[in-house]
Amino acid sequence: MNIVMIAHTKHLVPIFVYENTSKKYSALYEDKDGKYEFTIHKTKSGYEVESDGFLIPMEYKKEGLIWEFESQLSVIQKEINCLK
Repeated sequence: MNIVMIAHTKHLVPIFVYENTSKKYSALYEDKDGKYEFTIHKTKSGYEVESDGFLIPMEYKKEGLIWEFESQLSVIQKEINCLK
């Protein structure tokens, strides 16, 4: 028997953008579980991400960041200054 799984990712749009500069993007998002802040910090060697005040202990290259956080970035990725 073959099984086909279909995954659906909901693409989120921020409800408020706090900061959108060449060094930092910070916004408030909302999903079914509530509201949370999402922040990208541009570093010398890549990007760091904070979600709801917690720093994710990993540094990302641009492509990895976009892949890993597709839900938060796919709709507005071209508008985020630190990703340009």
